[in-house]
Amino acid sequence: MIYLMRHGETQTSGKKQYIGQMDIPLNETGMAMAENWRDALKYVYFDRIISSDLSRTRETARIIAGNRPIPVEEIPALREIDLGGWDGEFVSTIKADHFNEWQKRGDHIATFRTPQGESFADLQNRALPPFREIAESCAENVLIVAHAGVNRTLLCAILGMPLKNLFMLDQSHSCLNIIGFKGTWRVHTINDKLPEKKISG
Repeated sequence: MIYLMRHGETQTSGKKQYIGQMDIPLNETGMAMAENWRDALKYVYFDRIISSDLSRTRETARIIAGNRPIPVEEIPALREIDLGGWDGEFVSTIKADHFNEWQKRGDHIATFRTPQGESFADLQNRALPPFREIAESCAENVLIVAHAGVNRTLLCAILGMPLKNLFMLDQSHSCLNIIGFKGTWRVHTINDKLPEKKISG
């Protein structure tokens, strides 16, 4: 089984931003989310534990790994979408300063590339081959901690959904998707969440 997760909550401004490959860490809630999954999955054996090479996925994976005697492997191809010049910008700013481009992205969400960035179709083409390779070589269970955009494009490919519908698939912080592969894909769980662990202090 592939245990495909999104990383925990991150340290952002609280305003709606475009967050792509900008490297931001988990906040305290995000760490607590990962600890909650560590406890919930402590009896699950993993052949491999994999993350993208961005800190928010690495931290989530390492917390969940706990005392398991296997390393967290980093695969850069599982990074979030490259948003180029929009990365880190507030959505309201882009909408105000680049309205035509903002509107085009909404109308053509699968294929629109931000300046110096990539489209969700580009992301899918980047992330799907290594994901399939992992699934084909999996002996038992693999944990992959990736990103909302990555997970949505992978699930679209697996489910045969057009990429234009990718935002119909919710991917909350620290959610879990469970996917089987035995020559063909079988999706068992999408966007599973645990109750948040309270932060002491």
